[in-house]
Amino acid sequence: MNSLPDWSAQLGAATDAYKHLVQLLQDEQHCLTHNQPDTLTGLLAEKQKAALVADTTGNALNSAFASLGLENGPAIAEWLAANRPGLLLSWQQLLEHVRQASLLNQCNGKLIESRRQALDTLVYTLAAGQDDALGYSQQGQLQGGVNRHIADKA
Repeated sequence: MNSLPDWSAQLGAATDAYKHLVQLLQDEQHCLTHNQPDTLTGLLAEKQKAALVADTTGNALNSAFASLGLENGPAIAEWLAANRPGLLLSWQQLLEHVRQASLLNQCNGKLIESRRQALDTLVYTLAAGQDDALGYSQQGQLQGGVNRHIADKA
């Protein structure tokens, strides 16, 4: 009985999972940069499922490599080059998808935080400006509000 993992299948599953996650993160970024918050709601659930699948397939692959005593990327690449050279390109593609997913996730997190801060500032300004309401004068200049002088110059 052969107890060796099907390296090609495991690499393929992990690569496909991360490729799908990257696509969803790119879609999320598009929604964030194009002010489409309603679309984000649907993407969130799909992104969470994709992240779980990517994590599961990645952990299974890591466990298979760990069973051979391979704990890091360079050791895995060396082993693949020596034992399964046809899979080295697949390994490199997987690493690239993982890298892209990580970078997109970080960037999207920063975009979400920036949007939250902007909304918090807007809400604060609106709530604080009850007595100092924004409006336009007969000359068309912005008057009132906390940021009147900045807005007039913009």
